[in-house]
Amino acid sequence: MLSSLGSGISRDMSLTPLELRCFGPPSARLAGGKTPRELQWHKHVALIVYLALSPTRSRSRDHLLGLLWAEQPERGARKALNTAINRLRSALGNERLRSESDTLALSDEGLDVDALHFLSQAGSAPEAAVRLLRGDFLEGFHVKDAPEFEDWMTRERERYRALAAATLVAAGERGLATELANAADLARRALAIAPRSEPATRLLMRAAALAGDSATAVGVYQEFAQRLEREVGEKPGRTMVALAERIRTQTWRPPGSDTTRAIPLVGREQLHRSVFDVVAQGTTSKSGPRALVIVSPPGMGRSRLLAECASRLALEGAQLLQIRPAKNDHDAAWSSLRFLIRAGVVDLRGLAGAHPDALGVLAGLAPEIADRFAPRQVRDIADMATALASVLGAAAEEQPLAIAIDDAHWADGMSLAALGAALGQLKASPVTLLLTVAQDVGQPPPELLQLESDVGRALPGVVVRLRALSKDDLAQLVAALAPWCRDNAERERLTRRIAYETAGNPFLAVTLLGALAKPGNFQKDMVTWPPPGGTIDAPLPFSVPAVARHAIAMRISELTPTNVRVLSAASVCGQALDLELIAQVAESPRHDVEQTLPACERRYLIHFDGRRYTGYRRARRAHRP
Repeated sequence: MLSSLGSGISRDMSLTPLELRCFGPPSARLAGGKTPRELQWHKHVALIVYLALSPTRSRSRDHLLGLLWAEQPERGARKALNTAINRLRSALGNERLRSESDTLALSDEGLDVDALHFLSQAGSAPEAAVRLLRGDFLEGFHVKDAPEFEDWMTRERERYRALAAATLVAAGERGLATELANAADLARRALAIAPRSEPATRLLMRAAALAGDSATAVGVYQEFAQRLEREVGEKPGRTMVALAERIRTQTWRPPGSDTTRAIPLVGREQLHRSVFDVVAQGTTSKSGPRALVIVSPPGMGRSRLLAECASRLALEGAQLLQIRPAKNDHDAAWSSLRFLIRAGVVDLRGLAGAHPDALGVLAGLAPEIADRFAPRQVRDIADMATALASVLGAAAEEQPLAIAIDDAHWADGMSLAALGAALGQLKASPVTLLLTVAQDVGQPPPELLQLESDVGRALPGVVVRLRALSKDDLAQLVAALAPWCRDNAERERLTRRIAYETAGNPFLAVTLLGALAKPGNFQKDMVTWPPPGGTIDAPLPFSVPAVARHAIAMRISELTPTNVRVLSAASVCGQALDLELIAQVAESPRHDVEQTLPACERRYLIHFDGRRYTGYRRARRAHRP
């Protein structure tokens, strides 16, 4: 109801509710869906709709005469207006239309107008607002001999079209967090209304790219560019051109992200929305630094969510540095900063704006860049923080910057302290720090705990904690990864089985579903439990660890003998994989090792962060000789 949009008109609670639909073919209905005969006449509908959308739901009689009866002599026009008022009062109740001096007012008691709801929700709740868009404003509606009304209707139709397109894009932007297909649909609806809308085109391109359909994204851009050239003789803006180029060349995909991002991101809608809000703000000019810390027990999807965040930042044009410290790195001073330098700090755009002394501090940590910058020894954490602030600020001035550290609990404390202090010195630079932290794994450095406590206080951002997937979340995962299920009953049984086996652990759930991708008895075992009439307490044919080991073993069985030999050697070489050592243990040339490891990565047996390979502890335990 529109009581909150009231006009100050006195109300009569006996009025029958009146519903006006302005989007699509217009209609006016009383309670129960009944449309009186008087509300089927076009001029009556036009009068009611016009009053409902007027600023105070009232107009002078002279104004209404000029709007709807301007083609008639004044006496005949006034008689027609009075006749219309009397007939509408007969159908709607005397208090619905009231005369106040020379003004005709429409009571808003029990009045429900979709256009007014849309206007009130477009800015604050675009998802709700777009559900009201059933068509054009007063679609297909005309009033004979009322040119002033026709002109008003045309102007309003254009206004609502522009607002509808913007609202569809706003709803789609929110949908990018959790519903890529819906975001794409909303973008297409916006383009149907405003074919030359750059925001709608960008939304559709990004939704397609994030869904893994780069060809569609590039095709959308090409079609938009051709339309723009053909219709107005212009070219797309630089931002859109750059987005299309990133998608076409795949440069927005961080190294090693393809396999990680192939896993569907399901459930946790509110958490994902808050996380991606931080990510979206990270590429806003002059937004200032911010941080995102993802905390969870092992196997809860930290790396998957980090990969999604990194990809979204890179898609929006951020320069990306990402590292993944290993267990033996945490007690090596400045080790994480060395990894960052080697991950591409010196290749960042805008680096020329950094102070030469700051670049020298970095060169002092990484001798391999000493030929480019005169190295000097870092004095302390404050000295390093000042140098980092100069370098990161200069790079972010040119283009937004993101730093992603997976498994930050293995990072050394001095690097983390310097990073945190450097971000504190940056005031308006768009720099985003992404960290993942495993709970109950090792002893996190005090500097990490301090940095985590600063996020959301001294440093803008959020700390999120991942929990086990719910049964509904697992059902989404089953729908995405188990297309071999024959019907809803099998999908439901498989969901229950996986929920019981994995306790909602995403790593185990994805591992099991991956193992089930190939037909075999394993599939049958998983969907025949619990037995008919049984419960989840029925005995299991094997234990959870055995299921996980079996799933990993199935991945390993897909490898060639050479690949298996290299993987066996890698399983005894620690978390950070030394390719020379693996080559010696496997008695294979290093070149063969380098050619073998990508096949292992595609099966989630090892991880590549763009610079080095690291092993998954679960996979190592499952295949240690």
